[in-house]
Amino acid sequence: MQHFSLTDLQVLSAAADEENLTRAARRINIVPSSASSHIKNLEEALNVQLLIRRVRGVELTEAGKIVNHYAKRINREIEQMQKDLLPYARHEAGVIRMVANYGASFDFLPANLAQFLVENPAVNIQLEQRSSEEVVRMVAENRADIGIGAYRENFPNIEFIPYRNDELVVIAAKDHPLAQFDAIDFKQSLDYEFVCLENTSAMQRFIFEKARMLGCKIVPRVQVGQQSLLIGLVSQGAGIAVLSGAAARAFELKNARIIKLTNAWAQRRLRIAVSAKYREQSRWLEPLIDVLVRDAPKEN
Repeated sequence: MQHFSLTDLQVLSAAADEENLTRAARRINIVPSSASSHIKNLEEALNVQLLIRRVRGVELTEAGKIVNHYAKRINREIEQMQKDLLPYARHEAGVIRMVANYGASFDFLPANLAQFLVENPAVNIQLEQRSSEEVVRMVAENRADIGIGAYRENFPNIEFIPYRNDELVVIAAKDHPLAQFDAIDFKQSLDYEFVCLENTSAMQRFIFEKARMLGCKIVPRVQVGQQSLLIGLVSQGAGIAVLSGAAARAFELKNARIIKLTNAWAQRRLRIAVSAKYREQSRWLEPLIDVLVRDAPKEN
């Protein structure tokens, strides 16, 4: 039996779909004149006729239908193989897929990642912001190499490493009724108008959900994409806001106050999540973790 190629099978499947050899060749980016040669090679290798030439195109013989069935299965398997290999190809190319919640993404990671990238110029990092629960699931499913979030529980086959401790706080203008308090329960804040970050912020969606669980819906007076704008609006009395303590303290709050939240969920213990199964895939993960934990708390 003569040999045939994957291209031969691809031409046959494309011809079956397009019912035309010229369109089939165009679809798989080969020269139209070579399409017939690929079909002929496949027919000779299998010793059967696969196509019937008609005036307006081609159609499969019964044997051709059988070969096309297996050809499509082979193409699907190859496509899946390429997808499965993609993480390894990225690792070899020096790409780290990273996911982090809002607080980690904006308050702590910029300095750490800048330091790591300077020390490791051959590496690129793809950083995506997700909720803490999504962070862990993406790492567990090998859709990310490493993650950082405030997920509180353990998770099968995931190793957690302490990263930073933070908290969510309310900020309010100094003349706001809540400004007289050092700490409040989140429920107290729901009597007042909010200014918020955009819905793309995982942290903001988290706050909306906490309000919903208390039977309330936060309807923002305005939503903005930057923390600096948010704090400026709060300082001018447009409403109150919830931010991470690290973010709030990074700005000079001349006309606003930080009010702690007494709710247990407001305490944010950020942890690094890595898969025990996939940790060895990338030689870049350990150097990155070394940078991330340099200022980590001693206890989680």
